[in-house]
Parts: sequence; structure tokens; C-alpha cells
Amino acid sequence: MKSSRHAAGAWGALIAFRLLAVLALVGSMVTVTSPAAHASTGQLRGVHWADARDNFVNGVLYVSGLGSSDTYSSAATVADRVVGQLYSITGANTVRLPINEPTVSSYWDTYTGAIGTALSKGNVIFAYWASSGGKPSNTGTPAYPAAR
Repeated sequence: MKSSRHAAGAWGALIAFRLLAVLALVGSMVTVTSPAAHASTGQLRGVHWADARDNFVNGVLYVSGLGSSDTYSSAATVADRVVGQLYSITGANTVRLPINEPTVSSYWDTYTGAIGTALSKGNVIFAYWASSGGKPSNTGTPAYPAAR
């Protein structure tokens, strides 16, 4: 009798030990797991200022109201009107502008007039639109001019 009671007690202790080990493991997994990422974006209310032809253009992107004959100054004037109206009508405080390699390499001096004016009114987010093939043509060498 004594040996069967001793065996039952040892068996119960083994089960209790295993149960505690499992609970400790589960408890450590809960504490190790990172919380879900959370970003407060309520302060961003945005609109997209796009190229009327489409942002997937094989060439320079000209957002609505701008064209190849614009200058830094005229682009700034157009941006003042367009972004001002977009913000006034929608309550936005952020404008998303399309960008690609041809726009940066051959229209940057003009485009920065629009960018600077948009920044003076709120936030600017650049959205990359590949000019051909759906991805950057060269990811090894920066093609962007130095900042002003």
C-alpha cells in the first residue's frame, strides 16, 4: 500500500511539475510577444495632386496645372492656388505628390517651386511612380540632384 501511495504521489508531482512548466512557458511567450504596431495618423488629412494623364507616365510627371514651360516661380504660384484650394475644400493638411526619375532629373528646378509652396502650407508626401517597367531602373547609383 505504501509503495502504491508513494508511486501515485510521485506521479502526481510529475504531472504538477509538467503543468507548471507548460504554464511558465506560455506565460513567458505572452510577455515576450511584442504588442501590435500602432501609429497615430489622425493628424494627417491628405489629398493627391496628380498628373492628369496618369501617374504611370514614361517621362516627366506634370501635376495638374503645371507643364513643361513652367518655371520655379510659376510652379510656386500654381501650387499656392491648387494646394490652397484643395486644403480649403477638403480640410486636408497633407498633399501627396508623384515623383519618378525623369521628373527629378529634368524638371526638378521647376518642381521644387511647387514642392516648397506645398510645404509652406502643410505636409508633403512623395509617392514613387516607376516611369517604366514598374520598378526603378537603377537602384545602385542615386540619380537625384543635390538639395538646394
